Amino acid sequence: MGGASQAGLAQRRVFLNVPYDAGYEQNFLALIAALISIGRIPRCAVEEPVLGRNRMARIFKLIRSCKVSIHDICRVTLPPRFNIPFELGIAFTLWKLHGHKFIVLESKRYRMDINLSDLKGVDPLIHSNSPRKIVSCVLSELGSTGGAPDIEQVMEVFNHLRRVAPRLKRSHKGSKVFYRPIFNALIAAATEQAVARGLINP
Repeated sequence: MGGASQAGLAQRRVFLNVPYDAGYEQNFLALIAALISIGRIPRCAVEEPVLGRNRMARIFKLIRSCKVSIHDICRVTLPPRFNIPFELGIAFTLWKLHGHKFIVLESKRYRMDINLSDLKGVDPLIHSNSPRKIVSCVLSELGSTGGAPDIEQVMEVFNHLRRVAPRLKRSHKGSKVFYRPIFNALIAAATEQAVARGLINP
């Protein structure tokens, strides 16, 4: 029974590999709202301590514990940051070895052909930096064909998180939403809203 329960949890978990900057906060809230609304469990590296040894080993274990991962490669910065493509590489390996599913997001069409040409043949979903389009991408790839929620219902959950997030950030002295206590509180708030709207079971 325990093994079956753990397997069911793994099916529902989705690892989020996204930019942790202020400009991405609304998109992050959209991902949480969309995933919770279809009965998925968002997981991400903010759950792991920034300091300490073997952080990457713990992140690897976290990705491996999820059946699906979402990777948004929309940030092209100078100097470049390699965390997102590195974790995408882990997901690619898990796909080859264990059937892990990974979804690639981008904000600009065709840019991945230049920035990550080794991944040709994998079509990123283009969100144009729009939370609504991010919700649409999640529903398209992971929503059940028989009972996927309407996008407007998910946007209601998202709008609730938009109202809750500033209060949570103030209570944690101006932290971003990419902070473990805030992330956990957002998961709880999205779950409460999704249950209240009949999108998921309590």
